[in-house]
Amino acid sequence: MAELFGKLTKKMDTETVGNSGFKKRNFIVVTEEQYPQEIQLQMVQGNVSLLDNFQLDSMVKITFDIKGKPWTKDGKTSYFVTLQAWKIETHAS
Repeated sequence: MAELFGKLTKKMDTETVGNSGFKKRNFIVVTEEQYPQEIQLQMVQGNVSLLDNFQLDSMVKITFDIKGKPWTKDGKTSYFVTLQAWKIETHAS
C-alpha cells in the first residue's frame, strides 16, 4: 500500500476489457513535489465510479497498490507495472 498526494488533472472514460466484463478507468494526478510528476493510476471494477465524486483540479490523496505482470510474446518477456488505486479522498494542500 502506498499514498500519493496531488491535483487530479484528467479522468479517462471507463473501459470494459473484452467479454470478461472487467472494468478499468485511468486517471492522472500531478504530484505536489518540488519537481511535480504526472502520474497515471488506474481504478478497477466497482472502484471506477469513485472518481465521479471529484472534479478536475481537486487536491486529492490516493491510496494504491503497485501491481506487476509479465507478458511474453515471441519468446521475449516484458513487464508491466500498474498503480492500482482503491481509495481517493479530498486533500487540503
